[in-house]
Amino acid sequence: MKSIIIAAALLALAPTAGQAKSWSRTCTSAPASEYLSGPELWKKAEAQGYRVKSVEIERSCADVDAFDKDGREVDLLP
Repeated sequence: MKSIIIAAALLALAPTAGQAKSWSRTCTSAPASEYLSGPELWKKAEAQGYRVKSVEIERSCADVDAFDKDGREVDLLP
């Protein structure tokens, strides 16, 4: 459930996981002024209970590597 909430928060950056994995393509057509910054993505993920390992943003794609409440590593891609 929490990954769905995070996915919604990241929606402005990357609408599909398949696109997010391809740095050569645009992940969203939203204007750059609407993107969340790395620190903003980090805070949103932590607010949902994730322990964030890293946040990567390239072009219009975001990738948040984190651990869930059970300590499992998760890759938060919308």
